Amino acid sequence: MIEPNNKKDFIEETLKKITERKIAMRSKSYFVLRAAAFIGVALLIAAITLFLASLFLYYLRVSGASSLLRIGPEGFSDFLRALPLWLLAIGLFGLGIVLFLSLHFRLTFKKPLALTLGGVLIGMVAGSFALSYIPLHGSIFNAAKEGRAPFATPLHRMLVNREIPHAMVGEVLEIREKDMTLLTIAEQVEVGFEDETVFLPERPFAGDTVIIHGEIEGSSIIADAVVKVDHAIGEFRGPFFRRDMRSERMLPPPAY
Repeated sequence: MIEPNNKKDFIEETLKKITERKIAMRSKSYFVLRAAAFIGVALLIAAITLFLASLFLYYLRVSGASSLLRIGPEGFSDFLRALPLWLLAIGLFGLGIVLFLSLHFRLTFKKPLALTLGGVLIGMVAGSFALSYIPLHGSIFNAAKEGRAPFATPLHRMLVNREIPHAMVGEVLEIREKDMTLLTIAEQVEVGFEDETVFLPERPFAGDTVIIHGEIEGSSIIADAVVKVDHAIGEFRGPFFRRDMRSERMLPPPAY
């Protein structure tokens, strides 16, 4: 804190510099506009970060990658390999910028550091999860696939065509005692069962969405584990499958 005498000297020195034009006077509107611009940039970066983080969470859920965690150590290893690290890195970088900018508000409004950073972090995480569960990303994927959202096409292509190690995700067309037919993003695949094959949480039925973990050989796979995915997600059929559910006919791959 500045002592009274020092404060008086400081004020006199400042006024002297202003008189000598060593310090430029700024109007109130200047500071208001600067604060508005700062807040606008911070909100823009926060919005982009929320979008990318929610896209990351959406991909893990609807691609079935997060279901690999239920399989065990091998599933966990393949889950880590399935992570789109470039998207995760961009999201974390954006989050770091948002947290850094939030320090400005802490200094401006004299809020405790833990309260400021904790509130921003919780808000960003909660917002990302909330956005990942609304039809936002599914609509963008579908629009990009139909050529109506060119800006989203690179993200759509990189994520939809991304392969998950030792795994296939698709819709069960027909299931039999020892095998089943699966519709993936590109083809129909024959899935074989062994006595050790694990079904989580239960044996699937035709029409269920599943992720198969096992040894892939061409257009067939021997399943170590079959995990049902929450296919109540409305967007799932759009971005990750090419079936017209109204006519039940197979559609050709979209042209990028």
